[in-house]
Amino acid sequence: MESKTWDNFSKIDASTTLKGTIKTQNDVRIDGVLEGDIETSGKLIIGKEAKVKGKILCENAEIEGVFKGELRASRTLSLKVGCEIRGRIIIQKLIVESGAILNASCTMNPKENRNKIMKIDPKTIISEDTEEVETLNKPIEVDNHSVS
Repeated sequence: MESKTWDNFSKIDASTTLKGTIKTQNDVRIDGVLEGDIETSGKLIIGKEAKVKGKILCENAEIEGVFKGELRASRTLSLKVGCEIRGRIIIQKLIVESGAILNASCTMNPKENRNKIMKIDPKTIISEDTEEVETLNKPIEVDNHSVS
């Protein structure tokens, strides 16, 4: 089942750097730099030149660029050639092209759990020093700017 059409989508252009939180029901495409959280009931695309650090909650995700953090997709995560993923992913289905770099812990939820409400784990810390994602007792610090 495909996500929504691209009639209504949010886009972060290649020349844009954003620190903050994006919450939308539309599809999202990021071609720039984002440090923060993304929550969408649609599809997320991280473009070839994009760099994203934070927590993501979406239905489907397609990654061509660099992602560091925690990603929860209720359906499919597709990793394209040349992408680099570090952190933790929780998904229902994973597609990895040859040449994609995946350095993450991966948990796959069975189809029967797909309709459960997924939430971003506020205890996940994205570590600057170790290039790893660890679950600790304090939330990630993110500017409180919201973009829709």
